[in-house]
Amino acid sequence: MSRSVDGPVDLDDLEARVLAWGKARKDVRGILILGSRARTDHPADEWSDIDFAIAVKDPERYMRDRRWVADIGQVAACHRDPNPGGVTLHTLFASGVYADFGFIPVGDVRQAVTFMPWVRRLAPVLDRLPGSIASGLEEQLREGGAYLQTGVRTILDKEGVAERFLALLTPLPEVTASPSAHDFAETVGEFWFNTARIAKHLRRGELWSATTNGWSHYMHPLLLRMIEWHSKARHGFGYETWRDGRFLEEWADPATVARLKGTYPDHDEDAAWEALLATMDLFRDLARDTAHRLNFDYPSEADDTITEQVTRLNSGR
Repeated sequence: MSRSVDGPVDLDDLEARVLAWGKARKDVRGILILGSRARTDHPADEWSDIDFAIAVKDPERYMRDRRWVADIGQVAACHRDPNPGGVTLHTLFASGVYADFGFIPVGDVRQAVTFMPWVRRLAPVLDRLPGSIASGLEEQLREGGAYLQTGVRTILDKEGVAERFLALLTPLPEVTASPSAHDFAETVGEFWFNTARIAKHLRRGELWSATTNGWSHYMHPLLLRMIEWHSKARHGFGYETWRDGRFLEEWADPATVARLKGTYPDHDEDAAWEALLATMDLFRDLARDTAHRLNFDYPSEADDTITEQVTRLNSGR
């Protein structure tokens, strides 16, 4: 006999429950929805979550005592975001619906709405002062503006400041300029440098370090950067490549997407070496073609030297 679950049955139900919960709590002053649930381009689907940004007086209170989540629905698992300073609770409800609840100090929102317009008017003067707060505030607002590009929607605004606050956020400009020759060369150099390091870890038998840390921290991030540059070099630098590889299967070159399968290492020595060689080949082809399209020099010496070292380490197993 199946057990009924007291939890949100879908995203619409979850949003309605959180809105009702927020209206009933005096310390909840506003709620925003971020990401796919708030955008029309690549909107939320049946596998999506909802990202809530909730303005409250004391964000840490919601991390210390998590009984409030049960007011929204029965919880299967939840944990605090591990990023330093993060006040976000990742929550999976027993019904299978999940959400990220991020809390922001309402006092900061009020101060930004009140003082930031004046700070911007006085920025030419403030920026000349040592330790100017203007540049620091602008940097924070630019970081917040990144969320505007993933979608944002207000569902609760008890003080009427949410829209004024969103208007202060500085959307990140669309990247239309190509990388400089220096940045391109640095990325290529970083890739081949880390290729040599990972090969040595593999040769030493450190599969975990090589296949987990090596690829997640170095190989795939650098490969993604080159895939983005390659796509923009082919289509123009106003071409949308999204952030963090989202929807890569749609915007990247189909031949590149097909070759990505071979760049994921298994926890197996032979498979890891095959993945390393496949990653090297794909990066090399993308980087060379990108360099040709942008009239850059490709650092062949680094490629040739490291490739020879990797070949020697692999053949000497």
